[in-house]
Amino acid sequence: MIAAMSETPPPRTTAPAARPRRRNGAAAAEPLRAPLTPEAWIDAATGVLVDEGIDHVRVDVLAGQLGVTRGSFYWHFRNHDDFIRALLERWRDDELRALAVWRLDTGDAEADVRGAVHLLLTEMARDAKALRVELAVQDFARRNPLAASISVDVNRARMRQGRAMVEALTGDSSRAHALTLLLYACITGARLMLAASPRNAKTDATAESLDRIIGEALVASNNARAARDARCNRRSVAARLMHVPRKTIRR
Repeated sequence: MIAAMSETPPPRTTAPAARPRRRNGAAAAEPLRAPLTPEAWIDAATGVLVDEGIDHVRVDVLAGQLGVTRGSFYWHFRNHDDFIRALLERWRDDELRALAVWRLDTGDAEADVRGAVHLLLTEMARDAKALRVELAVQDFARRNPLAASISVDVNRARMRQGRAMVEALTGDSSRAHALTLLLYACITGARLMLAASPRNAKTDATAESLDRIIGEALVASNNARAARDARCNRRSVAARLMHVPRKTIRR
């Protein structure tokens, strides 16, 4: 964990308001702004996390950006560790809510798979800010146990939803797990590629091609397996019939 701030937080009385900056030593004439919310601090921290990395997510840096004193921070958070936990938990909650976007449940398993792949490879894949935040969190997770635990929670939730969707198509839990891993890897790679590219006709065509190739590959592989299983079943039935005694057949 990142060490807590060494200074002693000021006692809580009321939430401090954000004061306007001074100019030439004189107080600005603008009225006081409303007190900052915890979300405002977390929003500012998210920007610093993406642009400069977790090591720069410090109270003094954020207070300077927001134009407030450090007391505003300690009104909402006990210490730096408490703040980092809130930052990571909000990222987790946002990502878990995003699962609902591609949870289709139309009753048509093939349509659900194709629709989910389409959604994941269109607007969701082009959200460069969300991708940069995720990459920063995943990087932090390599050296922070809390970030690692939260990252695992998000990845497992994504895998569970994907596996349930694919299993509804395949009817085979082990095969669904393998296909979901493949789908997850493909979507992650596509996000990295599309989010880093400017939005134009070329990248739109690339997204459409990826959508078609990945979606069709999942469905086609399942249809091919189903057809192969059906042929094997027919051969098995025919083989059993060949060994049935003639008297049994007459009866």
